[in-house]
Amino acid sequence: MTELPHSPERPLPDSFETADTTAGSQTEGGFVTGRKALITTLVSLALSPFAIVTGYYLSKLLAAPRLTVQYVRADADREPLKLHDDVMKSLKADLSLHDTVYSRLSSPCDKWLENNTGEVPKTCLSDSLNVAAQLVDAFTFQQKLLNENIALIQACTPDKPLVLNTLALAGGDLQKLTELARQDKARAAELFGGPLKALEMRLSALTLLLADLHRLEQMQNTPRTGKVTFRVGILNNGDADGVVFPDASVIVIDTNVPLIRRASADDKTGKYTVIKAHSFEEVPFEVNDAKTEKDAFAKWQGLIKKETQEKFSITLRSPKDLSADGRLPE
Repeated sequence: MTELPHSPERPLPDSFETADTTAGSQTEGGFVTGRKALITTLVSLALSPFAIVTGYYLSKLLAAPRLTVQYVRADADREPLKLHDDVMKSLKADLSLHDTVYSRLSSPCDKWLENNTGEVPKTCLSDSLNVAAQLVDAFTFQQKLLNENIALIQACTPDKPLVLNTLALAGGDLQKLTELARQDKARAAELFGGPLKALEMRLSALTLLLADLHRLEQMQNTPRTGKVTFRVGILNNGDADGVVFPDASVIVIDTNVPLIRRASADDKTGKYTVIKAHSFEEVPFEVNDAKTEKDAFAKWQGLIKKETQEKFSITLRSPKDLSADGRLPE
């Protein structure tokens, strides 16, 4: 068997090794160079005047308030529930009776009597009716006892005991009144007659009061005054506080009426309303009669008093005006 000649192992060519290494270096260097170029470009764009201005206004836009109207409700005022003048006159004529009724009314339902206006809030009708009914019952019972005492005095005889009903209204010591009745019937009956007359006058005033309160209770609605309050619910869904100007307007049919948001009843200039970021506010507006033409104001009040559900459109002033539609209440 013939042996092949031995061939010593030769190393790889230098050129092969060098080619491979150079290719790897070129790939890695290209990647690094491209990445640096991209970063440099992005930084240049970010720091350019255009990008700075754009970013500023974009941040302002994102941080701006975003006001939207969630609802608008129109509340029409009505004439107050008011007692007849003769009822209030009879109460004011007797300070003792006036104070008795006042002391029994719960707060704040005692205000209508304290002010002597006779305007009874609807929420206070029940309390006022209860007080009047209780006093009528109490005074009727006292009247009955007084009449019984007068009848006992007139019918008393020396051979029969005289037992009179105890009454705070009669005044005086009951034992002395009993002794006087045995000696002078007419004088004793007169002492009971004075309180009886005063009691009957107070009972008459209370009966009038109770009947008039029942009249108010049966009234479903009083006439409208012509005044309307527009309550506008506004949501600020932005990252900055928003503001609603104090003046607005409402259009009903073909009548355009200016509105105002007042800080108080006598406020003529109006109040700005700040709505905090991510918050909700209900803003009330009413007709600005000082800036409403006479004919337009009369027409407006006529629409309200008709109690028809007319459509209306309201516009609120703000850096971006807000609008909403609704209907007048029945």
